[in-house]
Amino acid sequence: RGDETGRLSESKPGEQSKSPPYESKEPPPPLILVVDDDPSVCTFLAQIIGDAGYRVKTVRDGYSALEIARRERPDLITLDIMMPGMDGNEVISRLRQQRELKNIPIVVISVLPESETPGGDAILAKPVDERRLIGTLYALLNQRNEKLPDIHPCMVVTSDGMPSNGVRLYCPNKTANC
Repeated sequence: RGDETGRLSESKPGEQSKSPPYESKEPPPPLILVVDDDPSVCTFLAQIIGDAGYRVKTVRDGYSALEIARRERPDLITLDIMMPGMDGNEVISRLRQQRELKNIPIVVISVLPESETPGGDAILAKPVDERRLIGTLYALLNQRNEKLPDIHPCMVVTSDGMPSNGVRLYCPNKTANC
C-alpha cells in the first residue's frame, strides 16, 4: 500500500509508484518507468502520466532503472540523460544489449540537444509539454501493441526544430501525429 506521497511501503529506496493496486479482469494499463535524478521532475512526470491512465513507477538513477526494468518489464521508459553515476546513454546501451529488454520503447527527456541523446525511440526537450509527452507515449505504445517483429527507433520532428503544439513521430512504415 502506498502513502499520500505515492511511496510504496514495500519499495526499495529510490523507487516510487503512483499506481494503486490493480484489481480487474481487464489487462492492466501500461506501466511507464520514469527515470530522472531530479525528484521534482519525477513527481511532475508521474502526475501527468498517472492522470493519463497509465501505471507509473519512478526511480532516480540508472542502476535502479535497470533493476526495475529487469524485474517489472515496463511497457515504456522515460529517461533523463544527465544523471550522476550511470547516465542515461549508458542505461540505453545496457537495455539495448539485453534480449528481453531491448525492445522497450525509450523516451529521452533531456535538456541536451538531440545529437547528444542517441538510442532513444523519441526525444522530448525539458521543460516537457504535457500534451506532447502523452501523445508521444500513446504513439510509441500503440506501435508496440501492433506486435511488430522489431521495434525500430522513431524520430521526433517539429516543422522548425522548435517546440510547437504538435509533434510528428517518423517510424518505419508509419507516421504518427501527436
